[in-house]
Amino acid sequence: MITRLLLISQLMWSCQSYKSIEKVTVPSNPNYSRVENISRQLSHLKEGDLISVTMENEVTTELIFKSISRDTLNATFQKPKTEIATKVPLGRIQEIKVERFDLVFTLAVNVALAIATYFFISSMVWDASGV
Repeated sequence: MITRLLLISQLMWSCQSYKSIEKVTVPSNPNYSRVENISRQLSHLKEGDLISVTMENEVTTELIFKSISRDTLNATFQKPKTEIATKVPLGRIQEIKVERFDLVFTLAVNVALAIATYFFISSMVWDASGV
């Protein structure tokens, strides 16, 4: 009973990871400027997407995407119960990553947890039998 409950909860657990915006949206086009490429890529996001923005000074901030207007990213800081709006000039952005569901990582974690659970419960049964 406990084993089944653990296995079901493990299978329902999903893993999120940040992926480069180029892998989530459209690749950069060498015919466009860096700002134009960032603008094109951001235009494919949905309001509420979680993004990780690394600025030119290498400071990374996690934000909630709201919109894009001209050369500015409109977002809010990812804080619980607080919504602080911010505007980020596209020209100052070095890198953007988007949080997405990662199927491979989820499967790997769940298989590893299932195996670990199996061996843990097997060792408990083995010890209880007195062998």
